[in-house]
Amino acid sequence: MLTNIVILILIALFWLVSAGISGIQMFPGLSLISIYLTYFTVSNLGSIPLRLYKPINIIKYSLWLIKEIAISTYYLTKDIWKWDINNDNRFTVLDSDFAPDSSEIAIYSSSIILTPGTYTINISETSKMLVHSFFPSGVQELRSGRMQEKIKMLSSE
Repeated sequence: MLTNIVILILIALFWLVSAGISGIQMFPGLSLISIYLTYFTVSNLGSIPLRLYKPINIIKYSLWLIKEIAISTYYLTKDIWKWDINNDNRFTVLDSDFAPDSSEIAIYSSSIILTPGTYTINISETSKMLVHSFFPSGVQELRSGRMQEKIKMLSSE
């Protein structure tokens, strides 16, 4: 129940930031309908997580992910500007420790996509992920399991 209330408040805050106070003042009824429809859709799709993560863990993971994105962006840009790109793109299948319908697999997949040079193409029902990587080191980094460990820390007490 608390999770549902928090999600509803977050949707309302997002709507406030998006529409602004003047937008809500001009169309208060439409604003409430939009917030309700968004919440209704999210809850019926099963997109609401079953538990909330600790804010400090989310902040730690976000900072780590931003650092990884910056490093990957640097190396991707460096390789592109070299003009002698080693076209060693590769597809690989990664095993995941997360359940296929969990929020952790969604965070893992999204984190891979956010990191330049890597892309999640498919997630199977057995939590295997088909990933494309521009760099061979991208595959090695994903296989090392560091990103999965960071995501596991999100839900740790």
